Amino acid sequence: MLNANDFQDLAYWLIDAHGADAIRWADRAIAELYLSGDDERADLWRMLRSVADDMISGRIDPNRRPTVH
Repeated sequence: MLNANDFQDLAYWLIDAHGADAIRWADRAIAELYLSGDDERADLWRMLRSVADDMISGRIDPNRRPTVH
């Protein structure tokens, strides 16, 4: 099971590899997985997309670990 730190690390890697296009890459993965019937993996990509979007827009600092309450 992935935790908040894992999603933050993956989002950082995705952004580092693709810059602002990271969101488009995530959208493409979500669409392909959804169309193939793999809803569970599509949901994981949706979460990753959300974290990446928050990082790109400055709502999450990629250098700080998230706190889950």
